[in-house]
Amino acid sequence: MKRLFLRLSLLSVLFLGSAFAADGPWVSVSDSVAGADLPVRVSGLIDNEAVSMVVVRPDETKINLKASADEFGVVNTRIIGMHLRQAGEHELFIRREHSTHVVAQNFLITPSSVSAYRSTLLVENPSVEADGEHVSRIRVEVRDAHGNLITSAPIRAFSSRAQDSVISSPQSNDQGEAIVKVTSREAGVSTISVLVGDIIIAERAEIIFHLSKSGIDNVGASGIGKYLQAALFQDPNESSEVAYFSIEDIGSEVVAGKNLTVRIGAKDADGNVVTNYTGTVRFSSSDDRAVVPNDYTFSAEDQGWHTFYLSVMLQTPGMQTVAVHDLADFRISGERPITVSAGGGVVAVPDPVAKVTIDVPVNGATFSSSRITISGSATRCGIVSLADGPIELIDELPVDASGTYVYQTPSLADGVHIFQATCVEDPSLISNKVQITIDRSPPQVMSAVCANGESVLPGGSFDIKIGASDELSGVRCIFAGQQVELNGVDTKNYITTLRAPLAEAEYPVECTIADLLGNETTETNICVISVGTPKIEPDPEVLPEEEVEEENLPPLAVLNLQAQPGDDLATLIWSPAVDDHGVKQYKVEYGIEEFLDFNITPDPRTQWYVMMPECTTYKFRVTAIDTHGLEGEISNEVISSTPCPEIEHPAPPKTGTGAQLWIILSSLLAGVGAVIILRRRA
Repeated sequence: MKRLFLRLSLLSVLFLGSAFAADGPWVSVSDSVAGADLPVRVSGLIDNEAVSMVVVRPDETKINLKASADEFGVVNTRIIGMHLRQAGEHELFIRREHSTHVVAQNFLITPSSVSAYRSTLLVENPSVEADGEHVSRIRVEVRDAHGNLITSAPIRAFSSRAQDSVISSPQSNDQGEAIVKVTSREAGVSTISVLVGDIIIAERAEIIFHLSKSGIDNVGASGIGKYLQAALFQDPNESSEVAYFSIEDIGSEVVAGKNLTVRIGAKDADGNVVTNYTGTVRFSSSDDRAVVPNDYTFSAEDQGWHTFYLSVMLQTPGMQTVAVHDLADFRISGERPITVSAGGGVVAVPDPVAKVTIDVPVNGATFSSSRITISGSATRCGIVSLADGPIELIDELPVDASGTYVYQTPSLADGVHIFQATCVEDPSLISNKVQITIDRSPPQVMSAVCANGESVLPGGSFDIKIGASDELSGVRCIFAGQQVELNGVDTKNYITTLRAPLAEAEYPVECTIADLLGNETTETNICVISVGTPKIEPDPEVLPEEEVEEENLPPLAVLNLQAQPGDDLATLIWSPAVDDHGVKQYKVEYGIEEFLDFNITPDPRTQWYVMMPECTTYKFRVTAIDTHGLEGEISNEVISSTPCPEIEHPAPPKTGTGAQLWIILSSLLAGVGAVIILRRRA
């Protein structure tokens, strides 16, 4: 009855010729999260009345929208999430079509969930003394997928080495920041992981702890300090002297369809040629029909110059550009404007087909660098977005005049990454998928057998066998002051035969192993060769009278067990367990329904890989084992799945009887328990 009364009143107003209802409109809008669509309801209007809406975002930028009321004088519309990616207080202004009266309503946009890729770690002092007192500070910035800072997010941090002390802020402050402090009494390299809620930040912080009163060059027995410093803490883009490329030997006016020669020079900021430049360059042009050289890697013989003979052809008349950029650092580039004339005839310019592609990197590639340059082309599209699987890397990446886009990723975690580009203006334009693998982890020594664990007679021969978890490119060992290369039994196992010195003593063996990507790890005391009379081991059951067996408690439960899925494996990460005598190794159990399989880690590392068949889900748990072989409490359980192969289905008919039969058949196959009745229109 109330709706009927309102309807009659509205008809009366219209009959009397009034343009608007007596009261102003009512606006209903609620708070939301960044990137989500926001429903808006405006009531108190006349039927089919038009209203203007203005959204003012926290940075004072404005979005203008229009909407029309339905027959009941109500506007039900939405503000799309693309306009609401900025967290903070927003204002919504509503103005009727023939009135100056404005109704205002505020609403709050809060940050969305934590982004593993937009959140960052900054190491303020990446090299400190391993004295237990000097502190390495890490500043954590917690952000969502749109770059908004997230406050009051719970923070936990842990190190790859159990002997490190890690203290973190319990949560991010009102600036979205948290501080992690790390100390250690043992020299070496620590990898710090940060957990925000249940999300592990993709970027890892790496800290070198060096011996007190010694420089960074003395880290490790083999003097790998400089190597670690360069590999972990120097931006490769900052180490290059090249500032830009000069493009020469090509005129400012050329004829379409003519082969041209171009000379590229690598120059520093003062215009001098960088003779030791050995990077890879890529050509591009604003002419989408141009012919340009393939990617080229400068050699030492080029001395910073290379000439590409008759390898450039511009085919579209008008003002065009030829550009070149470094694939490792797209900031190093050069561009030359060129006027192209038609010459002897008219050149037909075909209408380009709208598409988006990823050209670099190539599908299936593996990289030892955590930062990857993604480049591709987009026609009839001015802005693209890039995603790494379900994670958005960048939401608005401009396409230049030549139809090319270039993006350098933040530091990516080890594992499989799947890149795909989408046109922001037309989301139906989606690029090819490119799958790559990041592998910065050095190979892990799984086994080392030296002289079968027995003493060696002076001058006698013995074998050293080294096995690893990854495929290796080489193994070299140092014994008694001599370096030897081991021979490969297969891709993961190497062996060599050595002769013992004549002097009786204990000789440590130091070995360095390298994987196929050049990642290296060095074990300074992988085993000790005892040269002399074989030692007689005491009976373990007979204890000295004064020796009293100590009480040994089992380790505490492993905390923060996480499983990161991959294409054909699961990566497990956990916090170090605590034990009164120290943790020696961990037991990793896994299975589909029950824990039928397990691995024992060779040392107290806190990361492990488990290979998995495709389309399979495993559950995992981890138990610590102390130095006395006593197992501790069981950790929390986690699951991980590998993807299933995609199955191509035939496309359904678009119209006619075939379409009707297709709908019925699809419903039956999908198990829909409903009867679909289709009527043919007369």
